[in-house]
Amino acid sequence: MTKTRSKKEGLNFSWLAALIVISIVFYSSVCKGDYFIFEDNFDDGVIAPEWSTYYSTTGYFAETDSTMQITADGTDMWSPYDEYGAVYTSVGGDFNVVVKVTSQTNTHEWAKSGISVKNDMTQPGSSLGYVFMLVTPVRYSFQWDEEAGSAVDDLTNNPNYPDYPDGWENIESFKGPVDWMENYGQRISGFIQPPTTGQYIFWIASDDNSELWLSTDNDPSHKVMIAMVPVWTPPEEWEWYTQQKSAEIYLVEGQLYYIEALHKDSGGGDNLAVAWQLIDGFNRKVISGNFLREWWTTGWMEDGFLDRYTQTDFNTSVYPSWLRLEKCGITFTGYYSITGQSGPWISVGSATAHGTNVVQDVGMAVTSHSYDVLGTVEFDDFILYDTISWSIKQLADDVAAINLHDGIENSLDVKLDAVSQAMDDLNENNDVAAVNVLQAFINAVEAQRGKKIPEADADKLIASAQAIIDLLMAE
Repeated sequence: MTKTRSKKEGLNFSWLAALIVISIVFYSSVCKGDYFIFEDNFDDGVIAPEWSTYYSTTGYFAETDSTMQITADGTDMWSPYDEYGAVYTSVGGDFNVVVKVTSQTNTHEWAKSGISVKNDMTQPGSSLGYVFMLVTPVRYSFQWDEEAGSAVDDLTNNPNYPDYPDGWENIESFKGPVDWMENYGQRISGFIQPPTTGQYIFWIASDDNSELWLSTDNDPSHKVMIAMVPVWTPPEEWEWYTQQKSAEIYLVEGQLYYIEALHKDSGGGDNLAVAWQLIDGFNRKVISGNFLREWWTTGWMEDGFLDRYTQTDFNTSVYPSWLRLEKCGITFTGYYSITGQSGPWISVGSATAHGTNVVQDVGMAVTSHSYDVLGTVEFDDFILYDTISWSIKQLADDVAAINLHDGIENSLDVKLDAVSQAMDDLNENNDVAAVNVLQAFINAVEAQRGKKIPEADADKLIASAQAIIDLLMAE
């Protein structure tokens, strides 16, 4: 059932009633003063009109047994694939979204389900602002579309390539630096002059992806790719992939041949080197000579694919799990909890997603990580909060935790009433009134500091309430 909420009737709640109200509602705001509330616990057997559905290859969607069931296949949601089934809505501004993942078919250890955000959910592999907080049968992971990936295509698609490198140098061997920089691309190019006519073999090694091109003569337009590194290798490790080694190539003594290596690094270690060998002649060695090395460190663009991640250790995920994704401007942070909507929340990762629109599609997404093999995931209790209402909810949870821990009852009624009233005032576009009741909350906590409310808990509550006031005053 979806819920929308307007001004509540009445102001005086018991602490339990107030906590229930605060815990089950949420806001989403496009701009200051434009608040609405929406929640779906999927208990009426009909997909609500606020939802849209989409699938890339095969997908089925149903509300069954008080859950949202998404059945979908898909090779992966990870570059160069973006295949999924999704149930989503559109939301503007900053938000926190929480969903419970009840169960998941184990089609693969990287079968994924969770909260996906992108500018357009119906545009797989091309929509920016792409972030995914997910659970698999064995781990939790936070994934996003970074400004540049690890593929050579990221280099050649850079608008500054090939005419405007960020730097260049002349080098005396066909070898780049090792562990030089993060997130860059480079091209090493020049001419080779075989010392002897015969059959030659070439190798390339790199971290990350690279391609080796050789011309049939001294004209660069005649070049063809003869070897590549599909993922990465350690420095001058020539035997990791069969693609690193070229076929035998007949070269003529003294003739000039244009040669070029393209390389893209995304992060971690980086290296690039090219070697050759003359059959029945010299053994494999890095090519020496005079070459031009150029590099690009800026101008990268997101490509609409997930290509960066952080994750938990193997065999850390459980069902049910609660996932949370927070958006603040263009920065996203992913969390999980194994205890419920109120946490405690464990952070998995955070990232900045350039290209993020103000209004985005957000919802539940599933991929089986196995093309043409369907997997089913059951979701429950999808809840979306704007930044302020999430902070108010967290404050209410903190109050409730102190009440449950220390047995404080009557003294907390007024505090919870104040928090609830702040939510009502926001609904009436009255930020000043919300600030006033939150200040009353702070005063009430101060009055009980060291008495019914321990000093440390009082500090935490006051700091949280003051942070909400600061958010309201900043709007």
